[in-house]
Amino acid sequence: MDNVLGEKDICSRCGKCCRLLPSGKSYAELCSLAEKGDKTASNFLKLFLPHKSIDDALLIDENYVKQTAALNKKKFGNDYETYFYYCRYLNDDNTCKVYDMRPKLCKNYPKNAFTVIPEDCAYEGYLFEARENIKKYVRKTKEELMEISILKKDCNTPNELRKYENLEKKYIMLIDKYRAYGSEDW
Repeated sequence: MDNVLGEKDICSRCGKCCRLLPSGKSYAELCSLAEKGDKTASNFLKLFLPHKSIDDALLIDENYVKQTAALNKKKFGNDYETYFYYCRYLNDDNTCKVYDMRPKLCKNYPKNAFTVIPEDCAYEGYLFEARENIKKYVRKTKEELMEISILKKDCNTPNELRKYENLEKKYIMLIDKYRAYGSEDW
């Protein structure tokens, strides 16, 4: 269900996503990783620069920064720190200096239907629809999970039981994948 959402170009070019890219790594941590040969950190640093302080990020969009940090704490634990970066290739008019060569990260934004976006982002309606489709899929998975629990009671062979248990694990993993977004209540 993690298909690429950003392939639909409805962006209004507000530039906030390019000015407020969240990461769980500080600039110093990323530099250290890059020096040790970490390609992901190295590629990240080729594109993004850190904000001088969280206050700089808050000035761009306070609600977005707070929502993103809160969601990350919910997903990764209360000790998780969110750092914000901005793209070095963003022009003052919110156009991209390297648009034709932009990385996959930018081309596929927003990739996740549960991505926190600024309130005035043009993807708001699109993401709402994508989230509703995922919720529908999870609800159907929960229904199938209930059916499996009934079928398990009527199993006649160990192989049949194993088959249902494996399917049950798969469905539980899918539901857990969206737990940080509230899947237990869907």
